[in-house]
Amino acid sequence: MVKILVVDDSPVERRLAGAILERNLPEAVVVPAENGEEALRELARSDIDLVLTDLKMPGISGLELVEEMQAAGWNVPVILMTGFGSEDIAAQALLAGASSYVPKRALVKYLVQTVKSVLAVSQTRQRPATQPSGLVELESRFSLDNDIGKATGVVEYLVSQLRFLASYDETQITHVGIALQEALSNAIYHGNLELSSDLRQSDDGKYLQLADERRRQPPFASRRVAVHASAGRDQVRYVIRDEGPGYDVAATLAQPAEDNFDLVSGRGMLLIRSFMDKVTHNAAGNEITLMKRAHAEQPSGTPSTGPAAVAAN
Repeated sequence: MVKILVVDDSPVERRLAGAILERNLPEAVVVPAENGEEALRELARSDIDLVLTDLKMPGISGLELVEEMQAAGWNVPVILMTGFGSEDIAAQALLAGASSYVPKRALVKYLVQTVKSVLAVSQTRQRPATQPSGLVELESRFSLDNDIGKATGVVEYLVSQLRFLASYDETQITHVGIALQEALSNAIYHGNLELSSDLRQSDDGKYLQLADERRRQPPFASRRVAVHASAGRDQVRYVIRDEGPGYDVAATLAQPAEDNFDLVSGRGMLLIRSFMDKVTHNAAGNEITLMKRAHAEQPSGTPSTGPAAVAAN
């Protein structure tokens, strides 16, 4: 059973989000709340596994709800439901501790997958009872085919390393896990399988069908994703490289963040750049390096790492 708190001042939109979850996630128990104040009371008395909240609400807004939860020490992941024109506030909420977001106009298509992705990271919260003394760094290397399920298993393993090191709080761990999921998805779908973001935006069914076909066709089928992970007590570093043709990184990063925020296809790189302290690409555009410091403050608006530098996913 997974208890999901759905917060929205609109009864219609609250029921819509709850119905989508109940219809597609049999294990989900939806707990409704009509505002931020009611949500905080529910969090105080119930074991909630995930919060899905509207961003703009009277009283306590979605951003303020995230901030209140962080201040209270409630390590419950939060997914935002965003409307057009809410880019700046949503970016603040991601930096404040929210785990992801879904544009309201795309709830039917992408809410369930977003919830599954966040829960896949957050539900592995059990920290090891003991850590060996003197541990300095854990290093891993993977060579993956284009099966997104196997990539999810790698993310779960890498997240477990952070819990083993015990230097990272739960919000940081969730953020790293989400960033890794998005980076691996990019490497598989856009890198190795050369699928266009435009196709995903217009027809998600055709996008997934073409992905399935290309996994069995040359030259796509033989391509691999290489992952090199170095996790230390002070910092983690992940290098993810695909064997696709790459893309023009500079041209993509030059696009204004507000042009991409409300697009489903712009979501991945925004999450990556919001959650990691440093994100760099190689010249060819087929390798990304992600870095995160333990208990580090989030960067404030720098073009290379902040949400202002959003690229199309």
